Amino acid sequence: MADLRAEAMRLIQLLPEEELAEILPELKARRSAVALAALDRIVERARKNRDRIPADFDYKKELEEAREERYSI
Repeated sequence: MADLRAEAMRLIQLLPEEELAEILPELKARRSAVALAALDRIVERARKNRDRIPADFDYKKELEEAREERYSI
């Protein structure tokens, strides 16, 4: 994947400014579309799993415990 990114960057650097100005909005739109699609999938999963979360679930406590577990030395 790193090779692919390096090749893309090399090709972008060779493009004239005018062409880059034409391509950039399309790339940004595509990136936004991918991000929105991912968000839709996350929301849909959350809706499906809503009944599995206990009523007394404290996400702040859970998050803090997970951070302590992961990052404590």
